[in-house]
This record gives sequence, structure tokens and C-alpha cells, in this order.
Amino acid sequence: DVQYLLTFAVMLVVALLISRLAAHKSQQAEAALIREKRTAALYAMSRELITQTGVDKLASVASRHIHDVFHCQVAVFLPDREGRVHLHRGEALHFDLDPKEAGISQWVFDHKESAGHGTNTLSGSDSLYLPLLGSHGAVGVLAVRSSRPAELLAPEQLHLLQTFANQMALALERARLTEEAQEAHVQTETERMRNAVLSSVSHDLRTPLTTIVGASSALLSTTQPLSTESQQELVRSISDEAGRLDRLLKNLLDMTRLEAGVMQLRKEWHALEELVGTALARVKSRIATHPIVTAYPDNLPLVFVDGVLIEQV
Repeated sequence: DVQYLLTFAVMLVVALLISRLAAHKSQQAEAALIREKRTAALYAMSRELITQTGVDKLASVASRHIHDVFHCQVAVFLPDREGRVHLHRGEALHFDLDPKEAGISQWVFDHKESAGHGTNTLSGSDSLYLPLLGSHGAVGVLAVRSSRPAELLAPEQLHLLQTFANQMALALERARLTEEAQEAHVQTETERMRNAVLSSVSHDLRTPLTTIVGASSALLSTTQPLSTESQQELVRSISDEAGRLDRLLKNLLDMTRLEAGVMQLRKEWHALEELVGTALARVKSRIATHPIVTAYPDNLPLVFVDGVLIEQV
């Protein structure tokens, strides 16, 4: 019957159309779910990066998130002050680097271009290397190695990986700028303190020198002979002021060594009573008119310190 054939044809067309629309909606729902997961993963990483400080910590956090999302091995290379990149060993998410691939990360950092598997540069590598680019240049290199490289190199996956790399680069750049600002602040404070110390020391140096010059001039003067007691008093003043001058010069040398980073602690076990007693003896003349009382518990243990430096403190 032609009527049944026509009805069958119409129903078949409608069924195929509905099936196609349903499949398309299903694909859209699946794609939306995947995008939601990716957005949530990116948001989670960004939120954790904001709460962290320090380049090493940020690199470890970002590596962990990329490892969890893409199910691949992750390595991060960070530059030193000379611009040479080194493998960051944060939370053991890195992979063993083939010596033949050791120079790829440096090439990527220098040229600010991707290289490795799936690219037109050094494609023989098993890993994909992405430059971590901030607003002021490269701040590192991200390397990923997947057991299923075809999935990782899919356009959507690759775009998402690049987004993760950009977020990571911005966080690393923020941390580096913060460190540089902190270093600049420390240098400014160091310079200010150096000027204050030098100003203070120049005044402190003038006082003992004036006393030494005056006492020695009095001793050398032949116009009016001095009694033995007066001579001893002048000699004692010269000795005391010379000792004070010696301490000031030692402090200046110690300050220079501290700033140069060559000061080394020579720690030994000392009795605290002896350290305090030695320190009080060094300033005996300056505290002669002030009552000093010390008290120590009976079971006070020895302290592991640099005896000379702790006496200065």
C-alpha cells in the first residue's frame, strides 16, 4: 500500500532527524561537561597560586595541578641569575631528563618558542616544551610527557595546556617581581643603615682620637712637669681610648665582612656566665657608675654560640 510506504518514509526521516539532534545535543552536553571540568581545574589552580608565595612553591603547585588534569609527567625549568635554566625538583613530579634533551629547555627559554614532540622544532623529543612567558619575557620552561601523546596534542587539550602555562607564568612573574622589590627594599635599608653607622662611627672615632692626642701632648710637654700620678692617669686614658678605638675598628671590619657575606660563625659550647662576665669586663669603664646585677639559674646548660660575636651582641 503506497500510503503505508509514505508513512514509513516520513517516520523514518523524522526518526533519523530526531536521532541526529539527540546525538548532537548529547555531544554538546558532553563538551559542556568537559569545559566545566577544565574551567574548574583552571580556577582551582589559579586560586591556589594566589595564596602561595615564592617561586619554588608556585612551581610545585602548578606542576601538581597540570599533572592531575592532563595525567602526564611534568617538569619545570627555572632560570638562575645568569639566565641558565635548571630542573626544579619540587614534589617529585618531574621526569628523568635524557641528557640528549638537556639543551631543549634552554633553547625554548632563549627563543621563547615551543619545541619537542608535536612541534616543528626538535620533534624527535619524547616531551613537549612550552615557554612560560610573562609580560617582561620568559620566566621558565614547562615540559610535559604523556603516555598518550595524541590526546595531549589534540587542539582543545593543547589550548588548555597553553592556558595553564600562561597562568603559571603570570604567577611566577609576580613572585619574581615581589622578590626583586624585596631585594631593592633591603638594599635601600642597608644603604640607609650604612650611612647612619658611618655617621655615628665618625663621631665615635673623633672622641678617642682627641683624648689620645691631648693626653700624649700633655705627656710630651716639658714646660710643666707632671706628677707620677698624673702621668699614670694620662697613660691609662690613652690605653682605654686606644682599646675603645680598637673595638670601633673591629666593628667596622665585622660590618664589612657581614655585608660581603664572608662572616662565618665559629660555634662552641660556652657557659653563659663567662660570656656575660667577659662582655661586662669589656665595657667596664663605661658602666662604672651604673649598678649591674646578674642572676643565673642553677641548672643553666651550656650554650652553643660564637663566643666573640655573642659578646659583641
